[in-house]
Amino acid sequence: MLEDVPSGNVDALINLNARFPAQLTRALLPTLLNNTPALILNMGSMASFGGLWITIYSSSKSFNVGFSRSLKQEMIAEGRDIEVLGINMGRVTGTGGRTEKPSLLAPDAETFAREALRKVGCG
Repeated sequence: MLEDVPSGNVDALINLNARFPAQLTRALLPTLLNNTPALILNMGSMASFGGLWITIYSSSKSFNVGFSRSLKQEMIAEGRDIEVLGINMGRVTGTGGRTEKPSLLAPDAETFAREALRKVGCG
C-alpha cells in the first residue's frame, strides 16, 4: 500500500524515472540542436497504465510518456529537426535478471531494441 512506502523510496523512484530523464534531455538538447537531425528515444513501461501496489512507479513512468509526447510537439512547433519517440515496453528478456527464454510476448533485449529503432522516421 502506498502509505507503507518509505518517503525515500518514493523520491528514489521519481528521481530515477521522471526527473533524471527530463533533466538529461534538457541538458543534452543544445548538443542535439547543433547536430541535427537527431533522435530522442525515451523508454517507458506498460506499468504507466497503472497497477496494483506500483502507484509511484506507475505514475513516474506515466510522466515519461507525457514528457515525450509534449517534447515531440514542441520540436514540431519550433521546426526543430529532432524526432522524439516515447515507447512503452512490456517484459523484455535478457535484462535486469530476466533470464527466461524469449517469446512473442517477451522478446530478448536485442530484438526489442531493433524493433524500437524501426519506429524512427514513422511520424
